[in-house]
Amino acid sequence: MRRFINVIALVFAAALFLLCFYNDKIKITQEVLDLFPQTEDKQIIDIYQKFANSNHILVAIKGFSQESRDTLDEFLFKIKDVPNIDSVITRTSASESLEDFLAQDYLYTASPKPLDKVLTKEEIESRVLNGLQSLQSQMLEEEVLDSGLIDIEKMRDSKDIESKQSVDSNKDSKKENVKNTQKDIESKINENKDISPFLKAQNDKNIESKNNAQSYNTVFHPSDPLQLLILQTPKPYIFVAKDYGYMAIVTMKDVKSESVKETLEGFARIATEYPNIRYFSQNFMSVENLGLILNEVNFLLSFATLAFITLYFVIIRIPLLTLNTICTLITANIIAILVVSSVYPKVTIMALSFGMGISNIAIDYMMHHNFFNLYVGGKKVFNRPVFYGYITTIIGFSACLFIPFPLLSQLSLYAIISLTLCYISFAFMYPKIGFSKPRLFPKLAQIRFQKVSSYTFLGLSLCAFVFAFMFLRLDFDLSKLDYQNKRMQNERTFFTNAQNNTTQILLSSSSLDSLIALARDLQDFLHTNNAKTFIPLSLLPTQSQMDLNAKFIESKLVADNKAALLQSLPHLRTKILQILNEDSIDEDMSLEDKMAFIDELFAMFKESYMLGDKPQLSLENLSAMGFNIVVEDRDSKAIVDSIKYNAITDFGITKDSNKITESTDTNIESNSTAETKDSTQSSTKRFYYLAIVNNSDLDYIKTFSKQLENAESLESIKDSNTNMQQPKNTESSIEMRGLQHIMDNITDTIYKPMLIVLAIALCLMICMLFITAREAFLDSVVFVLFPLACTLCVIAAHSTLNIMHLFALLILVVVSVDYGIYSVKEGQNLRTAHAIFFSVLTTGVSFGILIISKTKALNSFGEVIFVGMLCILALLILHRPLYQSKKLS
Repeated sequence: MRRFINVIALVFAAALFLLCFYNDKIKITQEVLDLFPQTEDKQIIDIYQKFANSNHILVAIKGFSQESRDTLDEFLFKIKDVPNIDSVITRTSASESLEDFLAQDYLYTASPKPLDKVLTKEEIESRVLNGLQSLQSQMLEEEVLDSGLIDIEKMRDSKDIESKQSVDSNKDSKKENVKNTQKDIESKINENKDISPFLKAQNDKNIESKNNAQSYNTVFHPSDPLQLLILQTPKPYIFVAKDYGYMAIVTMKDVKSESVKETLEGFARIATEYPNIRYFSQNFMSVENLGLILNEVNFLLSFATLAFITLYFVIIRIPLLTLNTICTLITANIIAILVVSSVYPKVTIMALSFGMGISNIAIDYMMHHNFFNLYVGGKKVFNRPVFYGYITTIIGFSACLFIPFPLLSQLSLYAIISLTLCYISFAFMYPKIGFSKPRLFPKLAQIRFQKVSSYTFLGLSLCAFVFAFMFLRLDFDLSKLDYQNKRMQNERTFFTNAQNNTTQILLSSSSLDSLIALARDLQDFLHTNNAKTFIPLSLLPTQSQMDLNAKFIESKLVADNKAALLQSLPHLRTKILQILNEDSIDEDMSLEDKMAFIDELFAMFKESYMLGDKPQLSLENLSAMGFNIVVEDRDSKAIVDSIKYNAITDFGITKDSNKITESTDTNIESNSTAETKDSTQSSTKRFYYLAIVNNSDLDYIKTFSKQLENAESLESIKDSNTNMQQPKNTESSIEMRGLQHIMDNITDTIYKPMLIVLAIALCLMICMLFITAREAFLDSVVFVLFPLACTLCVIAAHSTLNIMHLFALLILVVVSVDYGIYSVKEGQNLRTAHAIFFSVLTTGVSFGILIISKTKALNSFGEVIFVGMLCILALLILHRPLYQSKKLS
């Protein structure tokens, strides 16, 4: 019965594992972010991840010709047939919900202009006609932008058009009147370039200033014909890949792996017909990499398993001992997984993968007991060299528990648990079970040529260390440890470079209202400095802004100006009718139609400056408008569940309500996430908004951010900008560091203490080696320094040192210390040669196969262990110990 106790233990451990796994007691994560410690920077990265455009696919075509545009439209039309495609976006525009809000609540949203008198009749006429001309110009810009989308519009299914028209017919009557008036204005003034001498001069001025590349449009709204308020929106534009060609953004309905995989297959199939089309999505890269990694891992695991089983049966040649050994290793790994999972809320898959590999080091303990006849006769024995090797290994891993890096701490705890269980089994249980005598390989002694002394190996080690430290370069960018998919990496680099004139910044505040205020303050500051950046969230009003607007609209001065407007309407009617009767307009338009148009326009003028109910802004409303806000619970430091809303990376506005939004329109740029309504009322929440800014404006934003950080910053800013909305003491801030910069900063804070702890661990193990080896210290330390120096030398010769190299170097040092102890304490004999040789062989094979991996993390790990094992093998064959040679002399 005791011969099969390990089999019984394995069955019990497997049952316990399955019970915990199916009850969600074991939480294994594949997220790279979970490798980082929980710090403030880590929380910012988590927030950035919430803003990622995970449902977007970037598409570009080479060239800016009409043929290129037509080809892109044709490709996009075919892409729309892929089931998981939600929309195709080729230009910026606002969401329909945002347009509704701006149309209905313009008087609350726009900012009052300075007003100190009642306007004259000439001033009223000039402002009204100038506003109409401005509206016409903006609509002409929209038509130009939409000119490249005509083919897609024609190819649309008629049912989609009917559906869109049905939705349009149900719009709010007030907004419909506004849009119909604007549409009529466009149709009647579109061809008239001489509305008045004033407008002609204004047109000439616009032509002359085209090179100034103004970034804003001023909205003309019929509820404010005198333009007593101002609302500026960014000019819309077509997406282009810088210096390459036209670009589009395709959005997916679902980002689950299976759906993304089907979408990728659809893109790949259609793209074969269009060699000039390029496309990329981070989801595409993740799904493709996952498939490649799984294929690679399956191959590596199959090969390693087959190699292990073959080696165990060939080396040990005792079936019962081999079976028990395999059961012990599996049981130790299961228990280690359960312990680590109970200690850490999430366990990284990399920690488990490498931990399983490290547990194979325990095979040393079994081999040294077996080849020294300690399992024969069922006697109680104690092997001191193996105990010293075990203690030294545990000391090294225990030191690594203090490294502020979850991966290494989890890996160290895993190794301590599994190695301890294996040592107890191999050192105390197996001798009691009893097995047959070991079967040795006598010819193994013939491969040893002890010609090279310890001094020579130490000298070579010193030279290798000098070379390594001279040429070794550090690179702890974790993103480079992923699967090396060159094709996808090239596409990612292309699209990154195509949009490298913008940067992301993170706005945050303690309430939704103060977040909007921060966006408005920053926008005002940028506008004061003639910056190009537009922050979409600044379109929304704060509570204080709406109160200020209501007070302004209800003031006596505005009432007097409205009265002056009403008195000027007869003259304005005559002026506009004269414009409509010009020969250049559509002659098919009857006089009745012209009068109906004027009556509708003037009816809205008469109802101008009449306030409705004050709008209530909530997270749900902002989400419907296309604004995404991330809400963080500052107590738990957890990001609350969110409602995703499709967004794009830039913003523009359109006034044509009849455009089919599925292919040409998109939501506002505001990459974020909307949350539950009650979160706006809790002081423990923090609200975040991601804005896209032009690189040329970063200096202005830095200045604003520095002022904001100062205790008296808001007062100093208000002194220079009287329109500031930001309330005091709202704990608002701007995070200007990029995601990659923050990740690099976290990595820097990790690897510095990691190097220190690893150095401490190395010193502790060398001290333990000195205590254990005593007179033969130089002979034993060679087994540590020579493999370490040679491995560093190899890395310096062809690549950079990454974090996975450091992990592997730790394992190498731990294993090398064991071999150093064995070589000294057990003596230079055939049994020691058996134990070390086969242990090196199994360890080298198990990790060496990783060298062929295209995943940089696995490749780096395998490279270090394989080179190290080759050095150990060289020492086993060539090393001539100093201590024994002196003894013989």
